[in-house]
Amino acid sequence: MQAWLVVIRVQDRNAQPVERRFSLGLARPQALGAEERLLAPPSIGIETLTNGPGKGGSRAPVGSIQLAGIDRGLAELHDLIWAQGELDLHYAADGDAVTALADMTLVARLTTSGIREDGNGRITIELRDRSWLLDRKLALPRYAGTGGAEGPAALKDRPKPFAIGPQTAVEPVLVDEPGLIYQVHARAIAGIDLVTDKGVALSNGGDISTLVGPSAGFAELQGFDLSGAQWAGKYITWNAGGMFRLARKPVGLVVADFRGDAVGGYVDRPGAVIARVMAALHDGPAVGLDQAALDALDAAFPHPVKLFTDREGPRVSDWIETVATAAGAVWWIDWLGGLTVRLIDPGAAAMTVADFRIAEVARGPSWPRHKAIVLGYRVVSRVHSADELAEITADDITYADGTPVEDLKPAEAGATKGAPAGTKVGNTDAAVVEDGSQRARTLIDPAGRAP
Repeated sequence: MQAWLVVIRVQDRNAQPVERRFSLGLARPQALGAEERLLAPPSIGIETLTNGPGKGGSRAPVGSIQLAGIDRGLAELHDLIWAQGELDLHYAADGDAVTALADMTLVARLTTSGIREDGNGRITIELRDRSWLLDRKLALPRYAGTGGAEGPAALKDRPKPFAIGPQTAVEPVLVDEPGLIYQVHARAIAGIDLVTDKGVALSNGGDISTLVGPSAGFAELQGFDLSGAQWAGKYITWNAGGMFRLARKPVGLVVADFRGDAVGGYVDRPGAVIARVMAALHDGPAVGLDQAALDALDAAFPHPVKLFTDREGPRVSDWIETVATAAGAVWWIDWLGGLTVRLIDPGAAAMTVADFRIAEVARGPSWPRHKAIVLGYRVVSRVHSADELAEITADDITYADGTPVEDLKPAEAGATKGAPAGTKVGNTDAAVVEDGSQRARTLIDPAGRAP
């Protein structure tokens, strides 16, 4: 006879741990410290691939177990805290052969969400998977507001910026206004590739660990002498602290391109990024990782992904879904409580699902492919300022070899740049098109500055 054993770990109202074991089909339940109280095999199930690409597919609650009720001495269960209990489900094909827990197989690691009783005295314990444990806000480090690397009082309790993967055009946090010191990431980064002041690129004068020594930190960054003429138009970095310092006061918006978190090594592939999120920003109960699945995702999608925030709000699950979406993958919590991912290939003839038994298959809407076309030379992760927009003209847009769009020639032999009056652009006079262009520039820059 098949046998089932549930091991439940909850707390009483005094926050003291309580463990109860209930079984069905065991010939010697006492040998496992269990009570033969299960009325039927546990009913559990997980819906996957239900919310589109990048969405955790499990739904809570995922099932329940039923126990013999009050008349059999289980009234004390109502006095326990069930909202966040732990439940392990064990199985054996032959209950007569089980003499110890080692004779059974752990088939599910779930959590409890509540308890109820029906009119016949049956007690039902509701179950859910562990995905809700990831619905916590990112555990972002915060500024203390005590000065120095912790920023002024105005920054107190504000989350520090946190970045994983390659970042472009990020507005850094000004942590030391007199010292012109900015922070792009809460801890060590792989490096800063570009800093611009109102769109003008500054030169990297080196990292403080090279300029002063390997043990140099914020104090050395703050105290380094940048007054000499040779430092004009430059900045220096403190990669170990995710910061840089300008040599001169900026004239406009300061933004930076950089490679993000490097604690434990720089990562930018989707599986490695998910693992970094879990290691660095999840402070809740432990959730295991299916490392083989994460490695397989990296191999199947060997392209960089990125995450960045400097504000309150994102949850751990939000960032996991963002990464999964970027890679065209889905994620969920498996039966043993581990986070797993799968890359969905629309071109594949079939996908094998080997996880218990499939109870129902339903066809949902197709997930459209996404294609992004970027005009320019880099992806920008923020809205441009009015100053930046006012400076952009067709002459600023170039191809990879540096050829400006304005210098492109028609295919006709002997053609020259420009066109005589009356030339058509499509079905419109060129003069009308030029007038429209000038009006657009005026809207972008009401001050009427020449482009």
